[in-house]
Amino acid sequence: MHSRSLEAEAFRCEALFRKARLAEDQHLIADAAAACARAYAAMGETSKEWDFIYILGQSEILSGAYSAALRTSELLLGSPVSASNADLKARALLMRASALRNKSQHVPAIAAARDALTALNTIDGHLGIHAEAYQGLIASLVEAGMIDDAWSLREDLKAILDRISNSKVASSGYWTLGNLALAHGRHTEGLDYHDRASELLAPTNDMHAWARFNKATADVQLQAGIANEQTLDCIDRAKLAYDIIGGSEPELMGLAVTRARWSLAAGEPLKASEVLQEAFDSASVEDDSEHISAHLLWAQILTELGREVEAQHERDKATHLQGLAEQGRN
Repeated sequence: MHSRSLEAEAFRCEALFRKARLAEDQHLIADAAAACARAYAAMGETSKEWDFIYILGQSEILSGAYSAALRTSELLLGSPVSASNADLKARALLMRASALRNKSQHVPAIAAARDALTALNTIDGHLGIHAEAYQGLIASLVEAGMIDDAWSLREDLKAILDRISNSKVASSGYWTLGNLALAHGRHTEGLDYHDRASELLAPTNDMHAWARFNKATADVQLQAGIANEQTLDCIDRAKLAYDIIGGSEPELMGLAVTRARWSLAAGEPLKASEVLQEAFDSASVEDDSEHISAHLLWAQILTELGREVEAQHERDKATHLQGLAEQGRN
């Protein structure tokens, strides 16, 4: 039997966790989930401990702390619970795939996503996690440039989405199909899928998801060579959402990179440079691996502006941060 003090601590931690979730603050959610995991570990409640560790990893992904999420996924995969629970193992593998993909480590990301699907083949049902697994694999393949391999999976994902009633899961799935269609050069089909995803994901239900969706949609459209007012509307909606809920520093830096890319595509390199200058002036951390793409983009913009000395400085900074990332130091 658990002591009253341990039960009281677990109850207190869960109350703080629910409060953090209502605030939609991923940093608070991560801290509260970690506290819950420790409380249940002290009670010997292994299942609940690992459930909260998984939630911790989700929050790390959502806040852009990809290196931390990768460490959390490895912790989950090394646990005895994941060895006997195919669902948790698959979720941990997808967390690993997402973290690696966002760190541009495409080959291991693809392997992790494929392993997640293999784990899910041992259990029935679980349509939502099956959809997430296909999305993770498709996204990893697309970002690795393996577009035809990703395209071959589209019917598998569509078949699952036709059976899903959860609008949030379906929205994410149609967004993935839209990204895939754009990457395959089918722009009209891709934008139609993005519209369908947007209709399913109401901002009043999850403002953070709304911000991420619009930012990511703009990124994909820019990568496909689409830089119109519809793309800018996505960026503006993401900014408004982050203004309301308070985005994390990696999220705000990522949005600044997206806005700068739009300005560059619109023939406004000076505006693009100003956007990045403002973002770095507001950053509290310099040696962050999440800033690598921002430094590289700024170097490209500065070169276009004829400011080669400054451009080389940004390239050097990106190289330095990449080295730190490879050593696991940021």
